[in-house]
Amino acid sequence: MKKIITIFLALFCFQAAFAQYRDDYKDIKDRSYKELKSEYNYKDYEKTIVDRYSTGWSGIASFVIPGLGQMVCGEFTRGLSFLGGHFAGLMLAQGVITTSAANNGGVATDGAAVVALAAVTGTLALDICSIVDAVRVAKVKNMYIQDLRRMYSFDVKLAPSFDVVNSGDGLKPTAGMTLAVSF
Repeated sequence: MKKIITIFLALFCFQAAFAQYRDDYKDIKDRSYKELKSEYNYKDYEKTIVDRYSTGWSGIASFVIPGLGQMVCGEFTRGLSFLGGHFAGLMLAQGVITTSAANNGGVATDGAAVVALAAVTGTLALDICSIVDAVRVAKVKNMYIQDLRRMYSFDVKLAPSFDVVNSGDGLKPTAGMTLAVSF
């Protein structure tokens, strides 16, 4: 019974310490991509199983809606600028064609078509940049969070132990549990 109580007490202490870690972590993780990109190179990113942001899903989100991948990674204004640029390019193309057609009896001029094509091409290029940027933002933010985890983490290992103890009757085997905490 003492062993069970000791194990539950150790687990409770571990949970309490981890809860404190989460509260400290919330206060300092508000750094933007703009601040972090000078400290971290996205090419050095190594995926871990506990990454907060998925690089693949961020790219897919920005493919579906330009800027959504950045917004998912906490960069709302960055994502909003990509989304705004996308709609501005499409509205420019639509406006040029509509205005040209209205002024020329329902037929758009060749010059208007060239300008509209340039606007659509620019919008497509911006959308591709949004996808690439969303993946980079996710990688850099994950690298920052990985560093925070290394800085504020500790390791707890609970393992069975077997030993031989010298008692009055001679040597006797004993079994127990070893708790190792490293900071």
